[in-house]
Parts: sequence; structure tokens; C-alpha cells
Amino acid sequence: MSNWDSSLPDLLAALGLSPYFDGVLVSALFGASKPAPSIFGEAVRQAGVPAGEVLHVGDSLHDDYDGARAAGLAALLVDRHGRAPAGVDAVGSLEEILPRVLPAGTPHRLSSR
Repeated sequence: MSNWDSSLPDLLAALGLSPYFDGVLVSALFGASKPAPSIFGEAVRQAGVPAGEVLHVGDSLHDDYDGARAAGLAALLVDRHGRAPAGVDAVGSLEEILPRVLPAGTPHRLSSR
């Protein structure tokens, strides 16, 4: 899900990234943008899982974190500069996400560049 213009699907395809996504929800094509609850609801519907099993990860406190929580989803803020307010569940990098969502002991491989 992205607050982006209608060119995002074509851009992902041109970059060869489309196969890495099960779905792409673009605000300009959907007609609502984050933090509107409707776009979070549509993402959950497209994912085909209960809202209680969804974790929305994003880098905007207002649009991503607050928007997801207002829509009833768990949220995680990517806060690369350590500025998240107290009480906000945040990580400093994308590399910190998998260990938080996979069961303990599940092998995963992330490479740092």
C-alpha cells in the first residue's frame, strides 16, 4: 500500500520488482490515501487475512503508524533517526522487522549492503 500516483505498478514492473509483491494498492488508483481507514481495510481485504493478523510497517508516524492503528491494525514505525515518541513501537531499520515477526528460531537471511 502506498500513497503514490498511478504510475507505481508500471514503475515496479519496469524495475523488475512486481514478482516480489502479492499485491500493490496505490492510493491514486484506489481513491483514498493513508491515513484513511478505507485504504487499510482494502489492503486487509486483498491480503485475505483477519485484520488482527496484519502488521502495517511504514515510515510516517501520522499516515502509517497512526493510520494503521486507527484502522484496527498493529503498526510498526520505521524510525531511522530515533525520533519516535515514547510509546510508539519502532525499529531503526528494515533489517529489524523479520526477527520481530517470525517465530523464534525461524531461519531468515538478510544481507546488509
